[in-house]
Amino acid sequence: MPDSRPRVEWAGVALDLAVAGGALAVLVVSLLFAPGSLPDLPLCNFREWTGLPCIGCGMTRAFCAIGHGKFSSAWEYNPLGFLFYAAAVALLFLPLARRKWPGIGKRFASTPWFLRLAILSIAVMWVFGVARMLGALVGR
Repeated sequence: MPDSRPRVEWAGVALDLAVAGGALAVLVVSLLFAPGSLPDLPLCNFREWTGLPCIGCGMTRAFCAIGHGKFSSAWEYNPLGFLFYAAAVALLFLPLARRKWPGIGKRFASTPWFLRLAILSIAVMWVFGVARMLGALVGR
């Protein structure tokens, strides 16, 4: 008698768990460290080389500020931190979502608004990054 249960793709499960584990690690770090307690390490090669902030500059401090409920500080560090923090929280539930709704990733990615949302997100990030760089140049 053939088995009627869906076949488990262990590579996919391992990848989902690795992604969720990475998201969990990032979120735990954001809860453990306050923005002011982070070590003063250069995290951005672009800023080191040019002296200008990149799109992601301030993201680590924004994550830590969000983790400590300091939302106005997080906005000042990097407004995109809210988007990526929400994505990290969502990624925690990826293994559960795929188990409950098999094929959800393909269905989600094939919806017409998914591509539009992805393009809009990238455009917003670039506009923010360019505006931030221009602001830094004007402020010199």
